[in-house]
Amino acid sequence: MINIIRKMFLDLIKFMVIFGIVFLIFVAFGSLLFANRSEFQDLISSFFTLYNYALGQFDFVEETEFFSTQDYYFFTIYMMAWVMVSAILLLNLLIALMTDTYASLQ
Repeated sequence: MINIIRKMFLDLIKFMVIFGIVFLIFVAFGSLLFANRSEFQDLISSFFTLYNYALGQFDFVEETEFFSTQDYYFFTIYMMAWVMVSAILLLNLLIALMTDTYASLQ
């Protein structure tokens, strides 16, 4: 049992490194694209804004209320990409890593 937990902890560390890299890429990209917004004016505020988005604490209509048409489309694509990458791909990666480790120890 301890061996399984140890190996899964190593998988969790690998996942956190991958998630951290992807998260920082989205933070930098959001800061570059939406620097005129107070939520994305610098890397620190972009970090906390994207963190809140990852927790589901955003209202899309309220966030896009004052965007121009072009910024609205960029923000929509940005948010769709973030949701797809973070929620779908990365969590499936975590599940696959842990399932593979569990299967290899059985």
